[in-house]
Amino acid sequence: MLIIARMETRSRWHVLKMKSKNPPTSIHLSSRQRECLRLIAEGHTVTSAGYRLGISIRMVRVHLRVAREKLGAASTSQAVHIAVKLGLLE
Repeated sequence: MLIIARMETRSRWHVLKMKSKNPPTSIHLSSRQRECLRLIAEGHTVTSAGYRLGISIRMVRVHLRVAREKLGAASTSQAVHIAVKLGLLE
């Protein structure tokens, strides 16, 4: 429980940090980037996401990194938050 609270605090800090910039309004994420973000949003680890998608852990990390860069996020949790807010994971 303590770890979850710390992660939530860190996520909130990143979200507050992002609010100082203008969040992107039209982003094109590849289908694989959306799938990786969706699985992370559902609570899967990078390892289980790779297993479910049939790709290596390294490729999951690459897809998440590129998605973070496209979304202008400082962390994966912030990228998930932005993607959900923009309706990219539906």
